Amino acid sequence: LAVAGGEALGGQAVLLAERARRAIGAAVKALDIVPAPQRPRVRAAIARMQASARRLQAARAQLADVLRRMARGHGTLARMLGDRELADDLKRASKDLKERPWRVLGKPPRDRAPSGVRRRPSK
Repeated sequence: LAVAGGEALGGQAVLLAERARRAIGAAVKALDIVPAPQRPRVRAAIARMQASARRLQAARAQLADVLRRMARGHGTLARMLGDRELADDLKRASKDLKERPWRVLGKPPRDRAPSGVRRRPSK
């Protein structure tokens, strides 16, 4: 289910990239109607849009690769999606860390109160 949702997200990225490509193409075609003094700024804006579109395409490709690997069961996220016991273990460990952090992090020094406030030295 989560992988299918990710595939939908990847599909949306493809549509967004296509829209950006068309918008950039339209801006390039319309460049001749832009007043000459403004053309350098418009060209710079088009160049930034093209760079953004390239980054979006690269991100989409990476997302597609991650989703393919997850669908094949590779990686921790895929294991968590398919392994209820692992998810339960992680949930228990997280709860234990919140309730008893000293089991992992060590107990605070004796001269400090649990809240981090210094205690008065004993006489």
